[in-house]
Amino acid sequence: MRRPLYAIRFQLWAAFAALVASTGSACVSAPTPAEVLATGFHSPEQALETFQTALRADLVDLEYRCLSTEFKESHGGFSWLAYDEARRRVLEEEPFFKLVARATVEKRTQLAPNRVRLECRVRFLFQTKSFTIDFVREDAYLVRDAEGPLEGDLLSFEDAVREEDGRLVVRVPFPEGVELEELTGLEIAREWKIAAFAEATLPPVP
Repeated sequence: MRRPLYAIRFQLWAAFAALVASTGSACVSAPTPAEVLATGFHSPEQALETFQTALRADLVDLEYRCLSTEFKESHGGFSWLAYDEARRRVLEEEPFFKLVARATVEKRTQLAPNRVRLECRVRFLFQTKSFTIDFVREDAYLVRDAEGPLEGDLLSFEDAVREEDGRLVVRVPFPEGVELEELTGLEIAREWKIAAFAEATLPPVP
């Protein structure tokens, strides 16, 4: 059963509420071409910068990619289309959410081998807003042919990739209905994605 849009919007707003500044202008500068080219998910810090770049440029596809499967499932599950609509409504009601794009990292905490917490702070005019973002590392694969992605999913990197006689051996499911020569690409990635937002209590700004 498809969840109603208002429920998805409420879930997203609840998740993002801790990041919204209470007053001020939501104006943020557009990212430079170099900042857009530098996007990626190789570390929690880069993933945060990618989310900030996507916010500044209104790149909804990229914003959605920054959210982990855990985040989506913990808020009832939502598609890109549902996220796009809910995001638009959130920004209409609380445009100050874009100030997250100005946040700087104050502290990094390793919670587990595949989980990191970044404590962040937004400074604007005479106000400061502090919050944390938890990042989880997702291991995934993607198989492509000339027309685009064929099959992909999360996986265990340790189970799928191993070293054998000086070579990397990768084991992933083979897509049904295609021949080996039709494949044009295989991607194995360990990417950091947003798992949760929360308020934080950081030391006051000196």
